[in-house]
Amino acid sequence: GSGKVMIGTILGRITNSGKFKPLDPEASDGSQIAAAIILENAATTDHDHPVVTLKRRAQVILQNLVWPANITPEQRDTSLQQLAALGILARMGV
Repeated sequence: GSGKVMIGTILGRITNSGKFKPLDPEASDGSQIAAAIILENAATTDHDHPVVTLKRRAQVILQNLVWPANITPEQRDTSLQQLAALGILARMGV
């Protein structure tokens, strides 16, 4: 039930359920840790929706990533490091 989630949105993983939801740096349920990137648009307003995600070993275009509106530069850098630890490297596109 995260609402409309756009392709390229950084996702966190809820510790108790293992489900993904958009990254929330202020959360304490596990979704504050970058764990994946959604690879399709999804409308999950009323219920959970299975989606394709990127969870490891890839390069992505930094400018195409979708971040939470309230994210700070420090939180963004931390999230990029968390993705890099999974082998997901964000590079500037041309």
